[in-house]
Amino acid sequence: DLATAGSESARLCYNDSIANESCWFAGATLQGSASSKQNGRLNLVFMWATHEIFSDKGVRMEAVSAKPWQFAVYEMAEESFVALYEVDTKSRFPDWEKKLSVARQAKNLVNAQFRMLDRDGGGSIDRRELGTMMEAIDSKVWTADKVDKLMDQITGNQSVPVRLDSFVDWVFQTDSSPA
Repeated sequence: DLATAGSESARLCYNDSIANESCWFAGATLQGSASSKQNGRLNLVFMWATHEIFSDKGVRMEAVSAKPWQFAVYEMAEESFVALYEVDTKSRFPDWEKKLSVARQAKNLVNAQFRMLDRDGGGSIDRRELGTMMEAIDSKVWTADKVDKLMDQITGNQSVPVRLDSFVDWVFQTDSSPA
């Protein structure tokens, strides 16, 4: 949940910047959250961080941060959150708003282009429709063989039509494995 992702961010941040032999992270409590106006899945969480300290006299004390720490948390699916601090420790909430806005615009563009190619409106592109598009982009580069290989990479079988969700996933994949 949101509190767990925020707490994990606080723990990682604390361990990266504050923790030492006499001071360590003890927990975090969600004070509140706010959703981004640009992307409703992006949340700013406010966490009270608690840490334990051993004084120079060996006395163990617990202390709460003077003000709430702020972290960006993204909702990948309903009630499934990822602490963005784990992804990039330097980006702050406005940075994430901008990054996610650009990504959303790119996906919208890919969706629009896909729909233009989907001549029959069936929600998928067959080998012929993909070949027509790629050949229009550059007929010298996009030979029939290369279009077949592209279909294989996207769907695993050139005779299977490419569905919109598979195509978008393939375009935005972060590794080199086929979709």
